[in-house]
Amino acid sequence: ESEKTLEIWPYPFKALYTVTVDEDGLKTKLVIQNTGDKPFEFTGALHSYFDISNIDDISIVGPFKGKEILDRMQDPAAKVVSESDAITISTETDQVVEGVVGSVKINDKGKGKSLLVSSTQGWADTVLWNPYGNEGMGYKKFVCVVAAAAMK
Repeated sequence: ESEKTLEIWPYPFKALYTVTVDEDGLKTKLVIQNTGDKPFEFTGALHSYFDISNIDDISIVGPFKGKEILDRMQDPAAKVVSESDAITISTETDQVVEGVVGSVKINDKGKGKSLLVSSTQGWADTVLWNPYGNEGMGYKKFVCVVAAAAMK
């Protein structure tokens, strides 16, 4: 923490973010340590932007069926229940899939391969984001599949 962080969040803490690249892939780790004497809760997300061939050629596969999804594009934000383990994006998307942790796969038909997003310890949710239709942001060429602690 610093004087600046304590002004906006009154809890002392240490944060360590580690990035490792090896033959198995890219690994990131975020550790938050409470250095004070009062317990605290926080939300967080590891914002990952993945290069894809085309947003219309991908599906995101994980243990989504039956899970509650907070759809933040609705006004007001609303919870819906996923009907499938495979999610495709065809509109602007900002969703939090509650209680999905572990492995989520981005299947990219255009590239002919898949990317595994794996999360452990403390990341209880998965965020899916894409500004579909926003040419200025290059929406066709990336998707965010984010390990998060967003719902508690």
